[in-house]
Amino acid sequence: MTEKQRLTVAMLLCLVVVVLWKVFYIAPLEKERAVWAAAQHTQELEKKKQFEKDRASGKLSLDQVLAEGASLPPEQMPARGEVVDHGFSEHRRIKIESPRLHGSLALEGALLDDLTLADYKVTLAKDSPDVVLLAPKGTKEAYFIETGWLPAGEGVRAPDKTTLWKTDHDKLTPENPVTLTWDNGAGLHFKRHIALDKNYLFTITDTVENAGKVPAALHPYGLINRTRVDAKAYYVSQEGPLGAFNGVLTEAGYGTLKKESKDNPDAKMEHDSDNGWMGIADQYWLTALIPAQDAAFHSTIYYYNKSGQDRYQVDFRSQHGLEIPAGGSASFTQHVFAGAKMVKIIDTYRTELNLPLFDRTINYGSLYFLTRPMFFVLDFFNGLLGNFGLAILLMTVLVKLCVFPLANKSFRSMARLKTHMPELQALRERFKHDKPKMNQEMMKFYKENRINPMAGCMPLLVQIPVFFSLYKVLFITIEMRHAPFFGWIKDLSASDPLNIINLFGVLPWGVPHWFPAIGPFSVLFVLTMYLQQWISPQPTDQTQRTIARVMPLFLVVMFSNSSFPVGLVIYWCWSNSLSILQQWVITRKLNKR
Repeated sequence: MTEKQRLTVAMLLCLVVVVLWKVFYIAPLEKERAVWAAAQHTQELEKKKQFEKDRASGKLSLDQVLAEGASLPPEQMPARGEVVDHGFSEHRRIKIESPRLHGSLALEGALLDDLTLADYKVTLAKDSPDVVLLAPKGTKEAYFIETGWLPAGEGVRAPDKTTLWKTDHDKLTPENPVTLTWDNGAGLHFKRHIALDKNYLFTITDTVENAGKVPAALHPYGLINRTRVDAKAYYVSQEGPLGAFNGVLTEAGYGTLKKESKDNPDAKMEHDSDNGWMGIADQYWLTALIPAQDAAFHSTIYYYNKSGQDRYQVDFRSQHGLEIPAGGSASFTQHVFAGAKMVKIIDTYRTELNLPLFDRTINYGSLYFLTRPMFFVLDFFNGLLGNFGLAILLMTVLVKLCVFPLANKSFRSMARLKTHMPELQALRERFKHDKPKMNQEMMKFYKENRINPMAGCMPLLVQIPVFFSLYKVLFITIEMRHAPFFGWIKDLSASDPLNIINLFGVLPWGVPHWFPAIGPFSVLFVLTMYLQQWISPQPTDQTQRTIARVMPLFLVVMFSNSSFPVGLVIYWCWSNSLSILQQWVITRKLNKR
C-alpha cells in the first residue's frame, strides 16, 4: 500500500469514528436532553394552570400565593408584622418585585430562596416560563442564600434558619426596602435592612442593639447552598463555585469538587482574605456573596452529599467578631448578587463596590485580552445596527481591514506561486529521487521569484484566535443568548435549526436524532472552502492536497454539534467570502501584468 493510500484510509477511519461517536453518543444524549427539557416545559405549564385554578377557587394559602410571585386583593393581605402559620411549617413571605427579578423572601430564617429572572425565558417558545434562579429547600434543585450572625462565644443566642422575623412591609421593590426585626429575649435586638436596586444587587445591613448589661460578640456570615442533579462541565465556560481572594481568582468546577470529596471526604477549599467575593456561576447566571471590603474574612468552598443529593456550598465568616458593648450597637453591611451575568452590569458593580476580578465571573478565558474587546466591538455595532448577526459581519470586515497588509502580501505570494506551479512540478519530477537536492533547488526558486511557501497559512493563523474568541463571546455572554439574525435564525448562540436531510424543511419528514445538524450555513461553508482552494495554488505534495480536500468535511462534522453556535459558522462563511474576493482581485491584477 502506498503512502497516499495509507493516509486516505487513515483519514476515512477518523471520519468514521467521529460520525459513529456523534451517532451513538452525542445524538442519544442530545435527544435525552431535549426530552427532559420538553417534559420540564410541560410540567411548568401544567403547574401554572393548576396554580391559577387553585387560586381562583380559594384553595391556596397566602404563603403559597406569594411564593409563586402572585398577588392577592388588598382585603386578603394580613396586617404588617403578622405571621401567618398554616400548620404545615409554612410562614409568611415577602414578595420581591423589580423590573428584572420576581420572587419572594422567607421570613423563616430570612432566606433568599425564590427568584425568577423576568427578562429571560427558558426557550424561545412564546409560552416558555421564566428562568428560575433560586428555589426553596425541599425542591428538586434547592438553591438559596442565607446571611446572618454567628455567636463568637457561648451564652449568646443569635437568629438562625428557624428564626421567624417580623417585617415592616409585605413587598420588596427598588423603591421600597424592607426591615426585618427579631428579639432574642436576652437583651439583643436584631434588625436587618434589605434593599434591592433596579438590577440584581441586594444590599443587606444587619444591626444589633445590646440592651442588656453584658457585652456580646458576633461574627457576620453568609452562605450560598445549591443542590445540583445534573451538573455539566463545559471546557469553554466556568460552571460551579468561584471567588476572588486577595486579588487571586479561584475556580472550582462541580466535577472537580465532587471528585476531590470522594478521595477525601473532608476536602475543602479554604481562604483567608482581606477583600474579595465568592459565589456560584452558571453559563449565564450568577449568585455571589460580597462581604464588606474593609473586613477580613474566612471563606470555604466544598461539596457534600446529603440524602442522596449532590450539594455545593460557598460561605464566609468574618475573622474578627464584632463587639457589642452593653447599651451599644454594631452593624455589618454586605451585598448579594443574584441574576444574569450582563457585561455592563457586572462591570458597574466591580467599579462601584471596588470588587477585584468581579468581571472574571464572565469566563473570557486565556484570550481575555482579545475576547473582552471583541464583545464590546460587537455590542457597539449591535447598538448601531440593531442586530448581533449584522454586528458579526461588520466586525469581520473590521478584522479583515486590520490584517489587510499581511493578508494582501500573503495573497500576492500565493498568486505568484500559482503562476509558477508548472516550473515547481518540473523541479519535483527532475529531483524526485534526490529529496535533499529537490528541497535545495525549490528554496532557491522561491527566493529568486519572491515566493513565500507558507503564505497560505498566514491568513489562517490570524483567523484562528479571532475564531476562538468569537466562539467564547457567543457561548458565554448573556447578550448573545436568544439573539436573532434573519429568517430562520432565531438564536445566534445555538446551532442551525434547519437540516440538509429534509432539504432544510422542504420535505415533509423529520430529522432523525442521530443525523448531524448540517444546516444551510454549514453547506455554504463547505462551498466557500472548496472555492477558496480552487482559486489558490494547489500543494505540490499529494499528501498535503489530500488533507486540504478532506479538511472542510471534518470542519462540517465539528459544526454539526448541537452546542456549536450558528453565529460562528456565519462568521466563517463571511470571512471566507471576503478572502475569496480579495484573492480573486489580486490574482486578476497579477495575471494582467
